[in-house]
Amino acid sequence: MTFKKLKKLGENSPDPAHIVESKKVTDKNDALIESEFTPYFQIREHELAFYFKINNSIFDIYLGIRKVHAVDVEKARELRKKYLGMFHPDRKGDSKSGLNYDEVCADINATFKRVSGGRL
Repeated sequence: MTFKKLKKLGENSPDPAHIVESKKVTDKNDALIESEFTPYFQIREHELAFYFKINNSIFDIYLGIRKVHAVDVEKARELRKKYLGMFHPDRKGDSKSGLNYDEVCADINATFKRVSGGRL
């Protein structure tokens, strides 16, 4: 599925805010709550890594990134720390997910740099 198709699918689907508004990302396991797009990925970690790789604001809602994270750098830093903890290469070790955790961590940092306007 191409990026344009995903974007179009996201526009036609019901408001995606229910995914993170119903349960805020407060624990690292909360980020593993399935979204409407999860069936297209092998595991939820692949979906999150994809959203970070694309680094587009249309996927922020699926990552739990809200406007408050653009305004309050400390809140953005806390959320980034949770995601880095989930995907840190030293914690994952011999994970069989097939993800390059160094690359995912770089993508997480790039996403939060975009969200915070370069303040992170």
